[in-house]
Amino acid sequence: MFKIVLFFFSISLFLTNAQNFNTTLISNYNPHPQAGYSNLWGYTDSQGREYALLGTTTGTSIISLVNPANPVEVAFIPAPNSIWRELKVYGHYAYVCTDVTGAGLQIIDLSQLPDTAVLAATQTTYFNNGHDLLIEDGWLYVVGSEGGGGLQIFDLTNPVNPVRTAYFNGSGYIHDIYVWNDSVIAACGNSQNYQIIDVTNKYAPFKVSQSAVLPGIYAHSGWMTEDKRYFYGTEEFNRRDITVWDLQDRTSWDLVVPQFGLEENVIAHNLYIIGDYAHVSYYEAGYVAIDVRNPAFPVIAGRFDTYPDGNGPNFDGAWGVFPFFESGNIILSDMTYGLYVIRFNPPSGYSNQAPRINHSTTQYLTNTGNVTLTANIIDDSNLSDIKMRYRTVINGTASNWNLLSPSGNNGNNYNFIVPGQQHLTKVEYYFFAQDDSSAITTSPAGGTLSNPPATLHSYTVIIAGTPQLLTYLPVENEITIAKNGRVNFSASAQDTSQLTLTLSWRRNGAIVVANNTAFTYISSALSQAPRTDTVTLVVSNGFNSVSKTWLIHVENVLTSVEEVEIVNDYKLFQNHPNPFNPSTKITFSIPEASEVTLTVYNMQGEKVEILENGFLQPGLHSYSFDAKNLVSGVYFYEIRTPFYKEMQKMILLK
Repeated sequence: MFKIVLFFFSISLFLTNAQNFNTTLISNYNPHPQAGYSNLWGYTDSQGREYALLGTTTGTSIISLVNPANPVEVAFIPAPNSIWRELKVYGHYAYVCTDVTGAGLQIIDLSQLPDTAVLAATQTTYFNNGHDLLIEDGWLYVVGSEGGGGLQIFDLTNPVNPVRTAYFNGSGYIHDIYVWNDSVIAACGNSQNYQIIDVTNKYAPFKVSQSAVLPGIYAHSGWMTEDKRYFYGTEEFNRRDITVWDLQDRTSWDLVVPQFGLEENVIAHNLYIIGDYAHVSYYEAGYVAIDVRNPAFPVIAGRFDTYPDGNGPNFDGAWGVFPFFESGNIILSDMTYGLYVIRFNPPSGYSNQAPRINHSTTQYLTNTGNVTLTANIIDDSNLSDIKMRYRTVINGTASNWNLLSPSGNNGNNYNFIVPGQQHLTKVEYYFFAQDDSSAITTSPAGGTLSNPPATLHSYTVIIAGTPQLLTYLPVENEITIAKNGRVNFSASAQDTSQLTLTLSWRRNGAIVVANNTAFTYISSALSQAPRTDTVTLVVSNGFNSVSKTWLIHVENVLTSVEEVEIVNDYKLFQNHPNPFNPSTKITFSIPEASEVTLTVYNMQGEKVEILENGFLQPGLHSYSFDAKNLVSGVYFYEIRTPFYKEMQKMILLK
């Protein structure tokens, strides 16, 4: 019996009501409408007066909330232009960093409020830019700075002159952090995981553990529940929105909620937890409150939309939220409309929530025996009915539906046994759950027990044979060519198990042509000789493969060749200008002739444009990228060759 016991992908976890509820708008204040806004933080002076510290493109706006219905800017601290600005407070000092402009760390003295605030110091000793910072118990933690983006720790004994005690880069680039006592939780961005770093010794941090990698996400930020057991992470790429991890044992990460969020196609950004509620800034959806009293079953408890202009996966709308004022007022920063002051009115109770089903699919099985499929099913009350329906598809013809009850369960994990199937049989299926209040859920979503959802889970049974290489050229196993020569290769093959074949060509072990029956080897006139390269053909049906290798002996002689610019290294240069509007130039160098792909991505990891996808000669190559039809924000550009890969970040600022 082949057993699948994975449940990392969640279905049917989303709230359908997009209306504002359980919130009250107190005021909206837009002091710099031409500038645009980023994050914010709160400050309370010795007299109990509350202030919003609001990041703008041109500096920091300090806003009095003495009358929250009528906010007033009382000071403004200019800074180099940046669409990012991160702010935190320690004592009567605010600490501000930005990700792009090289402004270092601004330290703002707030002691003269409500009259004014002044820039006390700007420190560039340790870093010129940083993505985020957090302060805990007299220690400043900075992440995402240049030079690797690791964790920097500063002693704030002298608040105007922080002294760095450690720089930790053992977790790679860190986008954001949460700190409590002797532990830092690092959100590691493109590494797609979260990590715990022990900072008991502020001079010698070390990594304790890391979560499982969640493919497709960007590990953006997060916060712990008040008991310091559960971590709520936000992933910003709109794949899972929010995940919940049990950290009772700091050496392991238990994913108790694989996915949670809004039904709308919007992006979760920053999240903070105070008491029984998480407070989230949700870009185009605005403010969202989540009841976290049952960490395994979070519930949407309130909403307020700061950006009614849109409702999509764009980087507009609510950037930051600050829920920690003693008054109970919550402040939000909207990238377009500035400061919002609202109240969250916790509900007295909830209507019944539908069950939730988590299940991970597998694409294929290499086994004709019975298969056990496992679904993780939870509810806020009691489950009254659990079923699974499946059918087989052979040569495009679907069978009737078959109904299964659980064969057993381990807590919330319910097992279903599907009879074994033959080679090339596709099995389509879905799960059904109903609770004692007749609320139902299917996985995938959208069905009932008698009516299947529009999309289905599936797997295919494949018993793969071994491909056969029928013909190939050159016939010789070894070929000798001049320093700037070339060799044409071709092949044909067939499969013994009716599967699709791919023919991939490798040069010295690296894939140069991914799926083609032919390949041309070209030796650069600038490359070292004499030498011997290998060309290998790999024929695969996705399960088994055969290969054929040739030796290419390159002699130190030339045929007629034009003079070319000599480039010794692979290099992807920073685009110029940066930030840009609307166009910029991207330049790279390659030391030898090669297949090259140059691609631009947005913050969601989606391809925006492919600037190059072909075979290039050695030298410098430049491309113009026109972003006139794109929105402001962060974009990435990446060069890929068989021997080299590098990515850079650029900013479109309109």
